[in-house]
Amino acid sequence: MKLFEFPYLLQKEILDNMKYQDIFLLSFISNKMKKTIKSCQHNRFKSISCIRYCGTNERMVVDIVTKNRMREDFVDIKEHDDSGLDYFQLNVSGKIIDFLRLHFLEAAFNLDESESVFQSIHNYMVDFFGDSMEYFWVTSDFVNTVPQLQKISSFIRVWNVNPDSIDLENFFSRNPPFKRIAFNVFRPTDFSPDSKFYQAESLVTVQHHNNFPSVLRHFQGRQAFVDCTHYNTEDVIEFVNRWKSGETFQKLEVLNFEVSQDDIDHETVLDGIGAKHIDARKTPPTHTLPKIKSRKDHIFEAAFNPDESESVIRSIHNYMLQFFGDSMKYIWSTSDWVNTVPQLQNLSPSILMWHVNPDLIDLENFFSTNPPFKMIEFHPTRPIDFHPDSKFYQAETVVTLQHNHYFPSVLRHFQGKQAFVHCTYHNTEDFIEFVNKWKSGEAFRKLEVLNFKALGDDDIDHETVLNGIGAKHIDARRTPPTHTLPKICDWYQYSPSPYPITSHIYVVRESDNRVASVSVQRRKFHFGVWDKTVEEFLRFME
Repeated sequence: MKLFEFPYLLQKEILDNMKYQDIFLLSFISNKMKKTIKSCQHNRFKSISCIRYCGTNERMVVDIVTKNRMREDFVDIKEHDDSGLDYFQLNVSGKIIDFLRLHFLEAAFNLDESESVFQSIHNYMVDFFGDSMEYFWVTSDFVNTVPQLQKISSFIRVWNVNPDSIDLENFFSRNPPFKRIAFNVFRPTDFSPDSKFYQAESLVTVQHHNNFPSVLRHFQGRQAFVDCTHYNTEDVIEFVNRWKSGETFQKLEVLNFEVSQDDIDHETVLDGIGAKHIDARKTPPTHTLPKIKSRKDHIFEAAFNPDESESVIRSIHNYMLQFFGDSMKYIWSTSDWVNTVPQLQNLSPSILMWHVNPDLIDLENFFSTNPPFKMIEFHPTRPIDFHPDSKFYQAETVVTLQHNHYFPSVLRHFQGKQAFVHCTYHNTEDFIEFVNKWKSGEAFRKLEVLNFKALGDDDIDHETVLNGIGAKHIDARRTPPTHTLPKICDWYQYSPSPYPITSHIYVVRESDNRVASVSVQRRKFHFGVWDKTVEEFLRFME
């Protein structure tokens, strides 16, 4: 390769100005190239603070964070798509893996080989980048086991979870102890005293329905942060005295405990723990500790009292808008489906509603009291239908996973642009109804793309669907154009990208002659709307 013809300093200059994913791909050219990159980029690799796998076992977005707090997307590792995409193959640590280069680098796997793909990519990265940085597995997947990867620390967010719907004790027993657990459940839950849950180095827990969480009796880690609605004075005393006796909490560095409703009985606690006192005339030292590293380290913080939260947020937002201007996007990203999103100018809200129990919260009312969301990720614990006029259907992007429903109503009432639907079962008639409502102009006027995947064992009836929608066909001897779209939520690294659709099948909307490409492949149904009339569309192939 011509790179080797240049002097070392020029080689280094070229590589210094390449993205990490580009030099990663370049390293597969030859062993000589790989060694050259590792030599030229030694100092650059040393500047990496951590490499993070963020997502679930079904899809992990890997990014690189430097010591000066810059972040770069590296590779998106996800399930293989069979829509005729132009994959290329690389031998990664002895395993042949399919890669794709669209908006950024993607690696694909079949579901039965996901762990081996993660293992191979991770082993290559450890060899390539070295072990001077930390490797983190950051997930909210409390169903699948975390892959056993070398030199990696795992973090999990178990938030707004119904313990009746998942065996959390079994989940933690199947995994190595986590570096950090963020934990918030719908009802009180206690683990076995020797559960690996209590072996996490850092634990953040919110328990509204428990007087005193058991973490303060069985915790074996270093840092605990506990928010509780109520408390018992005796439990605080017991905690301190067990630490004093050496009976438990041998590794503990810090406990921060906050009670949301009751004041802690200061005098009773101090008397009960046998507190000692420094002379009031002296200035005591300040106890400080670095927090256990997480994906949100090094963030500047602003504080507010609970009764002024919205005014503080509004003031900061208005200042940023005036300071930075309005040329960029302002996004409110939340998983809070109880409180209303603040009404801030130039702001687009998005919400993650994963494992939400519709019996515990009035979701219809929640959406009615908020402006339409830019994006909604929705996975309820049971089937739920919203009113056809609900603002739920007005989101620009909806990502929904519904195991217990044959065909989610989002495909009947959706008014947005991009929909990504995973469903356990399907009815052929529903696909036909959807397409024909689009063709007639009755519904889905703003729709750009629908990606549907059936998770059950039944394939979509290809012929019946095509006959039912009055599909038109491009001559098989011609190469059809590929329908591609950027994802709306390009600021959110986990949001899905529309699948490129290269298909000989299309339909036409009667009212304006607009064209949509249709792809039906086993359990996948892809529908992409072109900003072209049928005449303009067909001219692509002339």
